[in-house]
Amino acid sequence: MRRAAKRDANEPELIKQARQVGWFLTKLDTPVDWLGCWRGKWYPIEIKAKKGDLTKAQFLFIASARWYQAQVLVWRDIEDVLEASK
Repeated sequence: MRRAAKRDANEPELIKQARQVGWFLTKLDTPVDWLGCWRGKWYPIEIKAKKGDLTKAQFLFIASARWYQAQVLVWRDIEDVLEASK
């Protein structure tokens, strides 16, 4: 039986703040935590603790997305959310 993925402790606050500034967000499991829409553009979003490392699968997903010139956001704090919201 598959266990639920462990979520980072800062996730609820970052999601709350992102929604307050206008992000539409839907929760995922893999390869990243969330799929978010900001002003008509969709972004895969990975939420990490301040010093959390990407898993191998996350790293490979982000590297592959960048190869296709797609942007994947990694949010660690509210500043990351606000930067992505510009």
